[in-house]
Amino acid sequence: LPFNSSSGASQPLETIHPPPSHIAFIWQTYLDAVDPLVKIFHAPSIQRHVMSISQGRKMPDAATECLMFAIYYSTVFSMSIAECREEFGEEKVRLLQRYREGVERTLVRANFLSSKDITVLQAFVLYLVNTLPVQQSGRFEVAYLMVLTTDLWTPR
Repeated sequence: LPFNSSSGASQPLETIHPPPSHIAFIWQTYLDAVDPLVKIFHAPSIQRHVMSISQGRKMPDAATECLMFAIYYSTVFSMSIAECREEFGEEKVRLLQRYREGVERTLVRANFLSSKDITVLQAFVLYLVNTLPVQQSGRFEVAYLMVLTTDLWTPR
């Protein structure tokens, strides 16, 4: 399952994350614009990680980093060009490229195709929701097969 982003692959992931001062805004925008339409995870459960990261603390684990990049990507995707320029001082297309690269690199690093971590699957699905209008839809089939071949679908 090849990803399309290849530019900047040598750039450290730490430099791709938004500054901590932007993370709280991104999270609130996600809650207002994305979460009502795409319920992928329990937002209050993720909020403690988001707030910790927005205060400059380290990323707790690789799965959370995948999800954070998916949140950044989907939030910017939901914003207008003018909003991106006003809030971040950057062009929307550049932000989308950066956060898409972050999602794709962290998913690969988390070995998403064989991962049994629900957070990794959530990040992948959130990424797909915003990628499908632009890309082929075959990746949803991969996510569906991942759920079927793991214990993630079994009621707990």
